[in-house]
Amino acid sequence: MGTHINDKIGKPRKRHQCRVCGTIIEAGEQCHIYRGVEEGEGFYTLYFHDECWDYSRDWDDLDWETCGPGAVSRDEIRAEMSA
Repeated sequence: MGTHINDKIGKPRKRHQCRVCGTIIEAGEQCHIYRGVEEGEGFYTLYFHDECWDYSRDWDDLDWETCGPGAVSRDEIRAEMSA
């Protein structure tokens, strides 16, 4: 079971992969940064495009376990969020 530490809007100092769409978040690009700790695994940090963060807010544990980075494209997310 994971434990939330914090989340914020920020600009990373290096490139990261978005946890939902799998595309690159460039250094200095605004994104959502989520930090947590997983029992037996340690600390982790996840990076999200703003729309990918919003898209994944109602996901449950099964959604997170079955949807790896890139399983949903950023274009699909934008289309669904604007519908």
